[in-house]
Amino acid sequence: MTYVSWDDKLATGIEDIDTDHKTLFDLVDQFHDAYAAGHGSEELEAVFATLMDYTDHHFRREEEFMKSAGFPGLEEHRKTHEELKAEVLALHQRYLKGELQGQEKDLCLEILAFLSNWLHFHIAEEDMEYRDFFQQSGKNA
Repeated sequence: MTYVSWDDKLATGIEDIDTDHKTLFDLVDQFHDAYAAGHGSEELEAVFATLMDYTDHHFRREEEFMKSAGFPGLEEHRKTHEELKAEVLALHQRYLKGELQGQEKDLCLEILAFLSNWLHFHIAEEDMEYRDFFQQSGKNA
C-alpha cells in the first residue's frame, strides 16, 4: 500500500537529488507498510534506522551540490536540515521509550505524519528555491 506518493511536481530537475527524494518517499512507505502489517519493533526499528541514515546521506549530497554551485541560501538550507535531524532524532528517542512502555504504535503514526508532511513541504517549498536558482542562473546541475 502506498502511504506517500512521489509527484513529478516535486522534481528539481537534478537527477541525483530527485532519485534521493524518491528513495526517501519509498523508505517512508516501507516504514508505513511494516507498521500496517503489524511487524514487530525490530523490523520497524531497522526501517527507521535506514530512513535516518539515508536522510543524512541525502542532506550531505544536497548540501555539497549547493555548495559547489554557489547557492546563496546554503546556510539557511543547512539549518533546516539540522532542525529536521534533531526532530527525527527526538522522535526516534520517544519511539524507543514508547516501545518499552507499549506505546510505539501511537508514535509510529506520529512519525509517519511528520515525515510525510515534512517531505512534501521541504521539497515543494525549500528545495524549489535551489531549483529556481539553477534555472535562473543557467547553471548546469
